[in-house]
Amino acid sequence: MAVLAASTARGRGKAAALLAAAGMVLLVLTAAGSVGAQGLLTGGGGPMVELLLIDPAELGLPALPEMLVLQGGGGFGRHQAWRVGGYGAAGQTAPTGDGSSFSLSYGGIHAAYLPGAQGAFPAVTPRTSLGVLFGLGMASLQHGSQPERLAFLLFRPEAAIEFGLGQLGTAQVGVTYTFPIPMGSSAALGDLRAIQRPGFRIGLIFGGF
Repeated sequence: MAVLAASTARGRGKAAALLAAAGMVLLVLTAAGSVGAQGLLTGGGGPMVELLLIDPAELGLPALPEMLVLQGGGGFGRHQAWRVGGYGAAGQTAPTGDGSSFSLSYGGIHAAYLPGAQGAFPAVTPRTSLGVLFGLGMASLQHGSQPERLAFLLFRPEAAIEFGLGQLGTAQVGVTYTFPIPMGSSAALGDLRAIQRPGFRIGLIFGGF
């Protein structure tokens, strides 16, 4: 029953992150549509896949994988060379032989600057973007009958390269670095240094670029 409850909780956490991301896309696209005709704002968004490097030794479980795949998405509004919006994602490692696993979910507000894109629409391609995400997240470690969870504040700088794909949208390949700030304590999860590491994400943007 404990395993079933933990699985249900993880599923709810992932669903919440994905619903939040979907809601952000809808909100941004709606706002963009209301003023886009005036040329003041464009909007876009789409799905993404993220690969986060983790340190299993910091969790006391060296058998865990050293990479965590997260799925999610987000949206943004763009004015000139600035984008403001948000995104979220969630993922879980494959269970080890004894059933141990690590899961992570997060969401937050994202801002980015596109060098050289001032006044250009659509922005030049290929192009770069420099951004930062401020948000909240939840880490969960399943080891034994009871999972340990720890909420955290998230600060994440990033840099990305974007390539126009014509009518298909825009592909985005980025590098991130996660700085978690624990909101509490956990003997198993410690200070979350296990996820204070680089990551990579690939996304597809539809709409205003």
